[in-house]
Amino acid sequence: MSQRAQPPDEPPPLDAIVRMLAGVGGFLNRKHDGPPGNKSIWIGLQCARDFVLALAAYHTSGP
Repeated sequence: MSQRAQPPDEPPPLDAIVRMLAGVGGFLNRKHDGPPGNKSIWIGLQCARDFVLALAAYHTSGP
């Protein structure tokens, strides 16, 4: 079981958030890679949306 950590006092910079989102979309974030492209960001946004919808469905369906 995972442990919940307290959120950080300061949010991460926008560049870090975009790279995390693009990582879900397939961006590898290697040392010499450039910035993430539109396609990896778009796929990451779609995966994040699916996760939010699944979490909402889980909370609305009672045990």
